[in-house]
Amino acid sequence: MKSGNWMAFYVGDYTKNTLTLTTRQHGAYLLLILACWQNHGSVDADDATLASATKMSAEDWRREKPKLAPYFETTPEKWTHRRVLDELAAMARLRSERSVAGRRGAAKRWGGHAEAKAEALAEGSQNDAPSPSPSQSPTGSLEGRASRARLIPEDWQPAEADLAALRKERPDVVGEVYERRLRDYRDWCRAKAVTSHDIASTWRSFMRRTDPPKESPPWRNGKTADPPPTIDANSDDQWRARLRGYKAGGRWNGMFGPRPESGHCYAPPRILEEWREAQPQGKAA
Repeated sequence: MKSGNWMAFYVGDYTKNTLTLTTRQHGAYLLLILACWQNHGSVDADDATLASATKMSAEDWRREKPKLAPYFETTPEKWTHRRVLDELAAMARLRSERSVAGRRGAAKRWGGHAEAKAEALAEGSQNDAPSPSPSQSPTGSLEGRASRARLIPEDWQPAEADLAALRKERPDVVGEVYERRLRDYRDWCRAKAVTSHDIASTWRSFMRRTDPPKESPPWRNGKTADPPPTIDANSDDQWRARLRGYKAGGRWNGMFGPRPESGHCYAPPRILEEWREAQPQGKAA
């Protein structure tokens, strides 16, 4: 089944991502987007189909193809537009949510009357568009703002461009930190039923607020700028374990005081002396 006639178009995103395209390439790219929208997010990858979709001759298409291919996920069989897939999935989810809400509302209105009537009313309340009808929507569609915010899906995933932008701005939000923060984002969206005109922007804003890694407290002449923590009255064996393998200038946990080589570490003097004797010549001075 073909997609609906209504399609969101995010002008700001489109303009930002297509600054280097020529007038002809813009036209071809937009026609390919429309073709993907009408065919569940993809078009056949053979050059004859792509040239036909862009209204180009075979020779012109072969010349422009290398510039347009990076905007799609390409395989030998299909050219797929990820943003179109996301918008189609969002439309399907919203349609399903409206169907459920319509059935519930109709059932409540009609009480114990025929279920068939409730379902008929619910179906009649649905609309192919995920926001207001085209006559009420702003100019533009696929890569820009719709006039009404939509619910953020629980399984929403950022596009590669969004990930690249986040890595550039917050290179520390990677690995376990990124996974934890992404779970926080989804929990927040689910708990608050968050809606957004631009889900990617909402995600970037949330991820940018990730707390930076904690650093050791600043030291001034062997003392902390703030009052030092209470000295840990651990056993000698525990202090030996902390110092084992530590070399001057290496990584050191500031909660145990200044570095051992400074002479102000919280370790007992006899343990520090043992550590100095174990260091290579001149390294612990």
